[in-house]
Amino acid sequence: MWRILRKIFRNLNFNRFSYLFTHKYVSLFSLIDNSSKIQRNTIINRGVKIISSSIDNYTYVAPNSVVSHALIGKFCSISSNVKIGMGIHPTDLISTSPIFYAKDNPLRERLTDPTKIQEHKQTIIGNDVWIGVDALIMDGIRIGNGAIIGAKALVVKDVPAYAIVGGIPAHIIRYRFDENTIKLLEETQWWSLPISTLKTKVELFNKESFTKEDLQTLLK
Repeated sequence: MWRILRKIFRNLNFNRFSYLFTHKYVSLFSLIDNSSKIQRNTIINRGVKIISSSIDNYTYVAPNSVVSHALIGKFCSISSNVKIGMGIHPTDLISTSPIFYAKDNPLRERLTDPTKIQEHKQTIIGNDVWIGVDALIMDGIRIGNGAIIGAKALVVKDVPAYAIVGGIPAHIIRYRFDENTIKLLEETQWWSLPISTLKTKVELFNKESFTKEDLQTLLK
């Protein structure tokens, strides 16, 4: 009985309940583990699971998505049923069963030294990234600023800044802007500006076509 009670208390999500008092936009029906860090202006919807991850301001995660071992920047839009960093199954061992390598596995038994296998690699997602519904992003992937991940894409390699990718496996469909514009956007790092400053630039963000001179105002 004591073992069962100890396991229940260990799995209680005290982190989530603390966020309910300090963050206006974290659902009571989400799960956030104690090693994760969610900034105050982040929106976490119902059914979302956050594991060993950090999510910066003005990013939202839509219902039923899972974020594991990831660093996510500002102003990202993560749609529903997205899976980020789901763990690594070794393929060069005799067996792929987690009983032979995983520290914690559903079989509740371990037959080998779990420290020999790296189960997770950190996934890094930049700022202003849009991830479509049902996308799957594998462990250790790096996604650049401003990238777009298409719905149901399977991302198995790094995505450059401002690239639009889709498919299984995901491939580059096109870039959102030309090379010079992308370079200037990266230089502005507008996502790091105070929200009060961004409010004064709202007309620029609503323009369907902008010039180099427009972007340079973000550097001032």
